[in-house]
Amino acid sequence: MKAKLYTSKMSNLFFENKVLKLALIALIIITFLNYVKLESALNNQSVILVPVGFESRIEISSNHASEEYLLNMVEVVQSLALNYSPGNAKYKFEQLLKMYDDRYFSEAQFQLNKVLETVKNTSNSSVFKLKPDKTKISTDNKIYIAGDREIRYIGKNKEPEQREEIYVMEYLIKHSTFKIKQFYKISEAEKQKIK
Repeated sequence: MKAKLYTSKMSNLFFENKVLKLALIALIIITFLNYVKLESALNNQSVILVPVGFESRIEISSNHASEEYLLNMVEVVQSLALNYSPGNAKYKFEQLLKMYDDRYFSEAQFQLNKVLETVKNTSNSSVFKLKPDKTKISTDNKIYIAGDREIRYIGKNKEPEQREEIYVMEYLIKHSTFKIKQFYKISEAEKQKIK
């Protein structure tokens, strides 16, 4: 009698052990599927803004932004990078550096410090008149910014320099935040390829 009771208890324990293992495996699978769905939902989540002065909505998700948003960022970046005087260049460049991705920050800081030194030494100011109709957004996270730039030399009897220039802004959208990778002027040869 005791042997039968012992075998039935052991059978019950083995059966209970298998059921618990099966329940644990099912719980792990459900948790993993829940994680995958949650991650997908977070990546597809977007924020829709309708700021004052805009006729259409501006949309940004975790890794994509609408054209209207990108054009607005072009105006902000070109204003900080290309419209300056000796009195406000340092402040504008500091604000611009806040928009750079961490991986590209030190290179951008080095380049902007060189420009700042030139501005202080030559006492020049820069005015960039953006041409929105010639600004192009490419699919590889680059924006070609065209405009007329005028460099004036303060306190010197030197004529202002005026020329058409095209700049490239490489960007990325990281966690629904716009970040600059690089901002540079293209050469005359590259300018002809774009036109």
